[in-house]
Amino acid sequence: MLTDVNKMPADARVWVYLCSRELTDAEVQGVSKKTSAFADQWTAHNQQLRTAFTILYSRFLILMIDEKQAMASGCAIDSSVHFVKSLERE
Repeated sequence: MLTDVNKMPADARVWVYLCSRELTDAEVQGVSKKTSAFADQWTAHNQQLRTAFTILYSRFLILMIDEKQAMASGCAIDSSVHFVKSLERE
């Protein structure tokens, strides 16, 4: 379940991915659209995760999970890494 970044708790689990270059506005829009779709369906052991993301300075993709609702499992973390790698390949 995708939520607003500003509604995530201070103790949310956070992953930060750095792009090797500044993304164009069109690329930021594309990454945002794909990340929104991924984050909205992100699960751990068939439990919906409360997630949020943002892109800062056209370089940083920040993914967040509120683990009070459901913990991020190894498989959930692996799926996020696979997702980010798919963005990289594009």
